[in-house]
Amino acid sequence: MYTVGLDVATANRGLAILDLFPSLVIKPRNIKKSGTILYHPTRRYLQSTVVPSLPSRLDPFFVTGFTDAEGSFILSINKSTRYKVGWSVVACYQIVLNIKDVDILYRIQEYFEGVGSVTISKDRAIYMVNGHSDLIKVILPHFDAVPLITKKQADYILFRKALLDFIQDKKHLTLKGVEGLVAIRASMNLGLKENLKKAFSSVVPLARPIIISRSVPHGMWMAGFVSGEGSFFVHARPNTTKITIFIKITQHKRDLELLKSFVEYFGCGRVYEPQNEEVSYYICEKLSDILDNIIPYFYKYPIQGVKVQNLADFVLIANLMKDKAHLTEEGYKKILSIKEGMNRGRK
Repeated sequence: MYTVGLDVATANRGLAILDLFPSLVIKPRNIKKSGTILYHPTRRYLQSTVVPSLPSRLDPFFVTGFTDAEGSFILSINKSTRYKVGWSVVACYQIVLNIKDVDILYRIQEYFEGVGSVTISKDRAIYMVNGHSDLIKVILPHFDAVPLITKKQADYILFRKALLDFIQDKKHLTLKGVEGLVAIRASMNLGLKENLKKAFSSVVPLARPIIISRSVPHGMWMAGFVSGEGSFFVHARPNTTKITIFIKITQHKRDLELLKSFVEYFGCGRVYEPQNEEVSYYICEKLSDILDNIIPYFYKYPIQGVKVQNLADFVLIANLMKDKAHLTEEGYKKILSIKEGMNRGRK
């Protein structure tokens, strides 16, 4: 039985839509104030029920997939009069999300034994672990056991080297140690800032590790990755009854081969490589593929966060289209009303 977790607000909204448009048959049972609403697809209709909530502890592969999508490994080196060497060094594992998804950060913090902190700044929520002991004892063991599969793995390897070869032994408190860390930092993320380039002009950057593209290791990795980089869209052409729905997964072009592997992995879709952009997209827009491949996949491997609500609406629209409801004026309007509340339209 395939399942996807939906919050009660989403379920209530879905049932309200169905009250307005009863041709989509849903049989609600025992809907309560708490718990997780699960939807089970069949070829003819959706059926809803209430079952115990999803396990509170995230799957390890989900955490890695979500980090491949949204996480960062940061090595910060700044001038400081607090240290005799004249430089401060801070290593940090960080995830920054829209505040709407702050619950994911709390669940990731819980997965990592409560280390680090979740802070809110305006419309952003930030999970950060910068205690060097926590990084070495909690964060590194996870990513050693369940490694990243995007090119971000190269940043992790360098980050790990900085912690274990320099910071753990307090070598970062010496000028030679700082120079070694600058050599590592030069090959991480976007490289060195101008002030570091000037201050350490003689330092040779450490070679960046070469990461060979790997296949998706587990369904929950994809659930985590799509929770971060995936989107569910509905496009309606004005003055027609033409409706297109599609899933889109975005990634930097350096991971193009990984995106291409998703076509075989899902058994459908294509990769779009726009010119003059740094990103590429996996897209699946064929309705039969969405109904037969994409939706059942994410019932089996549930995503997390506010995108769950978008997926719920996406499923409703897909089933309306399967029943040709979009070809009627009433059905078309109902689909538009659902669409208006998705993604940026969701309040």
